[in-house]
Amino acid sequence: MGNNVINNTGFISGFGPLVRGAKFVNAFSGSTSGTVDIYTCPAGKKAFITQVMGISSPIMTGGLQLKVSGNYYNFTPPNTLWGNISTNSFGIVINAGEGLSFTVNSNAGGNLWARVMEMDISTPIYTARLLSLSAGDNTIFTVSPGKTAITLDTLGQVYVNGSGGIYKNFSGASRSIKVYHVPNGGSSGTGNQYFQNTAVANSSGVVVPSVPASMNAGDSIVINTDAATATQWVYMTYYEI
Repeated sequence: MGNNVINNTGFISGFGPLVRGAKFVNAFSGSTSGTVDIYTCPAGKKAFITQVMGISSPIMTGGLQLKVSGNYYNFTPPNTLWGNISTNSFGIVINAGEGLSFTVNSNAGGNLWARVMEMDISTPIYTARLLSLSAGDNTIFTVSPGKTAITLDTLGQVYVNGSGGIYKNFSGASRSIKVYHVPNGGSSGTGNQYFQNTAVANSSGVVVPSVPASMNAGDSIVINTDAATATQWVYMTYYEI
């Protein structure tokens, strides 16, 4: 396979990430019970996790979490079904020392696999995240000076489907959110809102559509929520070159 290059960086495919030092790793939990760490990113690396698959009979229920500094942030509710080849897509980059964890709720003993690609930390694929939100506007990320960016879907693709980020609500009540693509030097408003006012039920989430255009230096993605809680969080994965 030939080597395509953008800005002296190897490009795997028309829809794949700009990756340096990539390798695929086996992230597996067999006969899962209690709370287990399925995968932890090693020192000097970051890792792109796209999917987790579960197989069990009877069907295991449980919650998948992002683990950061010993704290757990829910990807899925604790009663999520993991069996009969259940697959959930996430599309998140995690950093060294961070991990993917799972807590069994019922019918322990299922098997879980995560699709993980480790890469050098210099690879220009990132996940911006806010692990708690203030009421009103919250800036998820701003494109660095001299760079351009585009968001990715949950499988790491661009220009393919509509997902560009994920918002999770475990606040105990329904929350109302909206999202903006704010141009450099601008502010959030109806003229740059691209995700309509949306009610998100407690213990659930919503996939935020991709930014409808490429992003220039200084552009920002802003999410607005109607309340401040430490149990709602949001992330968005993007290329920046």
